[in-house]
Amino acid sequence: MKLKTDLLGGSLFLFVSIIVWFLIPSQIILTQSTSINSQTFPRLIVGIAIVSSILLILKDVIKIIKKEPVEEVEIILNNEIKVIIMLIILTLYIFLFEYIGFLFSSIIYSFLTLMYYKSKNIKYYIYIALVCFVVNYIFKNLLLVQLP
Repeated sequence: MKLKTDLLGGSLFLFVSIIVWFLIPSQIILTQSTSINSQTFPRLIVGIAIVSSILLILKDVIKIIKKEPVEEVEIILNNEIKVIIMLIILTLYIFLFEYIGFLFSSIIYSFLTLMYYKSKNIKYYIYIALVCFVVNYIFKNLLLVQLP
């Protein structure tokens, strides 16, 4: 399947930027009622993103109207499915992080990733578990950072 890169990318970025624009008031609480406040810089960045996305879309639409060649990319579904599976594993990690904490969710995530890539070397699993324990120890006991 072939997709027009600038048109698709601009549309997706415009969609995300508009969502972020409307989320800013609920996520960044105003501490003062001046013309420049805690929402000014985020709104400026999102506004630039919206304008840039619109310009990118318009550029591609004008090329299509003029029947000029536009940049396209071919999507190979097998590769995309692999990415989606990794995103699902990462999402599972995020949800597990809240319920069972950093240590065990990190070990589970790492093991699932190794299993997904069909790693049969037991040393890798041991190394990953040791690294997770060491990182957990360093953060909790040496740096005194509270992990969930």
